[in-house]
Amino acid sequence: MEKKTFMLMDEKSIGYQGEIITVLEYDGENYAVYAIDNGNGTSNLYVSNLKKDEKGNDILVSIKEENKLQVFKIVEELIGTNR
Repeated sequence: MEKKTFMLMDEKSIGYQGEIITVLEYDGENYAVYAIDNGNGTSNLYVSNLKKDEKGNDILVSIKEENKLQVFKIVEELIGTNR
């Protein structure tokens, strides 16, 4: 599988290289599971709602509170970990 990478900017305009692990669907919404490299040989795993902006570009949006628990359970099942 080809790596799908993207640049993520934080609120301080600092850029981070992200890598899409997978995209999953739950309750009619798409969610991106992605990793951000910490620069020390480790990465953090994140999940965000995947939406389209007005130009049709993919954007990452915070998950609605009512969907967080179920989406995180699905991701835990995918990666085989427990909290």
